Amino acid sequence: MASLKQWFLLISGYPFNEYYSAAKFAMEGFAEAFAPIGRHFNIWVSTLVPGPVKTTFIENVKMNDLGAFAESIDADADEETKKLAGNMSGKMQKVIGSESQSPEDITRLLLEVAATEKPHLRYATSEAMKKLMSGKYVDVTGDGVVDRMCHILS
Repeated sequence: MASLKQWFLLISGYPFNEYYSAAKFAMEGFAEAFAPIGRHFNIWVSTLVPGPVKTTFIENVKMNDLGAFAESIDADADEETKKLAGNMSGKMQKVIGSESQSPEDITRLLLEVAATEKPHLRYATSEAMKKLMSGKYVDVTGDGVVDRMCHILS
């Protein structure tokens, strides 16, 4: 990794995909924790935070009769949980249809970030994700926390 001087992660999460999301957020935590150490060695760590991407991922996921991801809800779940899963699935299908980015859009941003001398820790890949992130983070770039940790390390 030190020889590369940069690396990237794609991070996003949503209900009824907790394991998938948890793995991504673990990587985001790793990136945030490593970024100050990396900067000491002039290694810049960046994460990309995409929304839905137009791929065959959703088509390849086995769907159950609720329209929810089959792996995400137990057939013995209570009715309220089944309703939530169905609502989430229906809304996600609409979002995927209206706000999806192409893999090429993500690739363009990745290449732009890779060409940046001192990239941010975190990048949203779309305006919709920037809006979502602005409700989650005071500093959507993540640079503030990395800068503070770099100061502590110095």
